[in-house]
Amino acid sequence: MRTVVLPLALEFEWHLKLALACTITSALRTITPWTACVGPELSAVLRDLLPEELWVCREVASVTGAQEDYDEAKHISCVLRESHEAKADAMNQTLVIAAALAEIPLGESECYATFLFGLGTGNEKMDWLERYTWKLLEATLLPALDSGICLEAHGQNMLVRIDKATREVVGFVVRDLGGIKCHSPTLRQKGYVLSSALPGSFVTTEDEEAAWGVLQHTVIQSHIQHLIRRLQLEPARAWGRIREQIEDLLGARKDLDVTLRFKEFLFAPVVKNKAFLGMKLQGLYRDYEYTMVPNVLMTK
Repeated sequence: MRTVVLPLALEFEWHLKLALACTITSALRTITPWTACVGPELSAVLRDLLPEELWVCREVASVTGAQEDYDEAKHISCVLRESHEAKADAMNQTLVIAAALAEIPLGESECYATFLFGLGTGNEKMDWLERYTWKLLEATLLPALDSGICLEAHGQNMLVRIDKATREVVGFVVRDLGGIKCHSPTLRQKGYVLSSALPGSFVTTEDEEAAWGVLQHTVIQSHIQHLIRRLQLEPARAWGRIREQIEDLLGARKDLDVTLRFKEFLFAPVVKNKAFLGMKLQGLYRDYEYTMVPNVLMTK
């Protein structure tokens, strides 16, 4: 809605993301100085630390207001963001916003994923979801353990890479870096310090659970739950398989001291969730309001 995208034929490798003062959910959609300043440095860190198969739309340049009041400065910010459309096209792949797969066309009862991937039965939907969530969980959970990088991997920020010939999901692309949260001690162990993160930046934290909360909310409560509901899968069966996938992935990092704590956090019976209606009524955005809810991952 607020990104300028030039036609692929023009071979321009960047998107121009603008501050456009429209309200979506509880937020006035601008670009804060916190986001504009840390983006280029964070992009370089992500390029070094994330797995090669997870593409990053790097934010290579940005500008923001010089006002001391960030509520004023955020209105004239702009970010130059990398586009991977040409790269995907050269590999016979296409990019689809992940949330679009869960949308339902007008007059239909099934979501786009069922039509695009030919999912006619419950078993076909379940098999497809397992392949999808394995790649998604691998791309998001392992960087949190290895480097302390917790991606804001909800359906709007993740693009799905789809092979045009086979229609298989081959990977993901992450974009919009301002909602990523990095556990600074783990990042320092890898030799990185985000020196461009302004005081009060959302991106850095000393609290590992504050970082993990971003993953819990965006990957599990939002991204995966949205797909399960729209695919009309039996929740207990779907979440049971996803629990098994997480067990398998964390088993590959069982030698890390942090793995057990991370597992206990993800499998907690009750978790924090954003109280979106309360936030909207109060006009909150950076100041979250939470409510405690049952953990959908533990659905049985």
